[in-house]
Amino acid sequence: MEILNTIHTYPNPTSSILTIEYSLNDDLLFELFSIEGKKMLQKVLTEKRSKLNMSQLSKGRYFDHITQNKKVFSQQIVIGK
Repeated sequence: MEILNTIHTYPNPTSSILTIEYSLNDDLLFELFSIEGKKMLQKVLTEKRSKLNMSQLSKGRYFDHITQNKKVFSQQIVIGK
């Protein structure tokens, strides 16, 4: 699957800034969910390298959904303080 090979999120775990890099030509939709399924953050990514501030989130495990043309990449993100 093309989307899996072209999206990189780091550092993970993070305590402040999460960087998302991708080489796709389209904008991406980034959504972050708590383990209870509550949407915590939503942002359209328009740059090939985006930095998202995670410092306002509580310590714990989250799941991201990164969507591009109906393809969804999902992974666990750990926030540590």
